[in-house]
Amino acid sequence: MFACIAIPYVVSLLLNNNLGVSFALVGIDILAGQIQQFTDESDRSSDVLFEIRERIPSEDAIWLTSVENALANLFLRQSRWRLALGSLDRILDLIPTATKQYITSKYPHAHDKTELEKCLVATFRGEILSRQARILLNVGALEEVATLFEAVRETWHSIDTTRIPPELVNHPLIQLIPVQEAMNEGLLDFAKSDFDKANVAFSRAADIMRASSDLLALKYDPDDWMGPIVVGCETPSIVYSECINNMALCGLYSCRLNDAVELLEGAIREDPGAFLTERTAFNLCTLYELGADSAISARRKRVLQLISKRFFLHDIGPESFRVN
Repeated sequence: MFACIAIPYVVSLLLNNNLGVSFALVGIDILAGQIQQFTDESDRSSDVLFEIRERIPSEDAIWLTSVENALANLFLRQSRWRLALGSLDRILDLIPTATKQYITSKYPHAHDKTELEKCLVATFRGEILSRQARILLNVGALEEVATLFEAVRETWHSIDTTRIPPELVNHPLIQLIPVQEAMNEGLLDFAKSDFDKANVAFSRAADIMRASSDLLALKYDPDDWMGPIVVGCETPSIVYSECINNMALCGLYSCRLNDAVELLEGAIREDPGAFLTERTAFNLCTLYELGADSAISARRKRVLQLISKRFFLHDIGPESFRVN
């Protein structure tokens, strides 16, 4: 029943964006390929996505970037760093052409498409370079990470903030640039074991998001989940959750255990549906074990589990609560 309803609905969404029937089917195929990784045949996910990529004509750069984004995310989940970097490299090559196609479909009536293109290309390039640097953090290549983060900073600072086209003022990637810059700085400091300095950077990122009521407001755009896209991005609530988690880890490594617990518990009280994730639950339960005896720790874990059930967060399994 779901498939009978969902597929025509998805096709209609894409047709309303002037993408055509064949492109609508490509979008469905990409979504199906991504979903495959969560089934019993998860190993087939990359094969499906590679097959889709081979079927897309070379001139359809925006759909090629959509597939490469899906592949990069898949490889990251599998810790296949080299393959993820390869997909991101191909996106970098496709960005100029894909951005023009994105503007044509998304902003057909824009007055200054030249400035629009310049701003988006810099934004997209900075985001991809930032992702590559964060991948390299996993293998300890700190010098390369520092070089890439500097390139990201220069790329994003090439955008004239006084001339951002009105169509892009509320674009999530552009809104999150100062947040991501602070996050990059904090991640590099954390990797260098400078936890106090890293905490300052993560706190700055969180403060920027708290100061903007628009950033953390719930938004919905069909393009966010179906595409086509040049560069996707995490939702602001996930970025904010990562800030809080990173601040808590800085507190843990700086021997400020209670501060770390209060940070995570405060975020969950603020919005359990948004901020009680698998990572947050695992980190918080680990802190409970480190900071209290087994009876108190077990009681706090049970409370956290009850909260997850109360808000129907069924994707958080028992392993996230460190329960055998």
